[in-house]
Amino acid sequence: MSKAVPTGSRQPSDDEIMRAIPPARRVRELRVGLFVILGLSGFFIVLFTMTNPATFRGRYTVLTQVEDAGGMRSGDAVTMRGVHIGRVRGFDLTGESGVLLTLEIERGWEIPVGSWTEVRSTGFLGGMVVSVVTGPGPGFVEPGTLLPGANVEGALDVAAGVADEATDVLARIQGVLSDSTVANTEAAVRSLRNFFDDAADMTSGWSAQVRAALDEFQ
Repeated sequence: MSKAVPTGSRQPSDDEIMRAIPPARRVRELRVGLFVILGLSGFFIVLFTMTNPATFRGRYTVLTQVEDAGGMRSGDAVTMRGVHIGRVRGFDLTGESGVLLTLEIERGWEIPVGSWTEVRSTGFLGGMVVSVVTGPGPGFVEPGTLLPGANVEGALDVAAGVADEATDVLARIQGVLSDSTVANTEAAVRSLRNFFDDAADMTSGWSAQVRAALDEFQ
């Protein structure tokens, strides 16, 4: 038969329980807990160090290399056929060969094999975008693939080219309309005007002679 617990007996407090545990056991449990905390911390540190952060965001990264980033900033858009599929995550200067761009692509978008990128301006405000030009495939690129890249003239570049051409045209017009050319043109106009004045005088003289001859016949 089991002993009945006396009515009104109290439960031991936490301090009483801790005092009842032998000191050696408490030290051992403390060490085990400390090692568990250190082990978990080391695991997560290694996990974040060895794993691409984009993986935790549901994305993957590809690389592309261009001669000039054109003022691009981290976070600028990456598009494919006009659809936003990711963003620029970082840059790395590669010496004389240009700039290496790291592109972070949303996991739901796959880039066909044989694709390349074009860095272009989005307008007169100066924003930049990396446009992925899709390749023929077959298959899709793996994370970390290096895509060929090229720089494309944007609206600002075209406007600058038009301005340069306009400057050249104005310079040519000014060359044609030089002081000597204008003076020669004015002299030619005066000579032509004198010719027409002389012709008018001769015509009026002939008209008088014709009228006099007609009067004699009448």
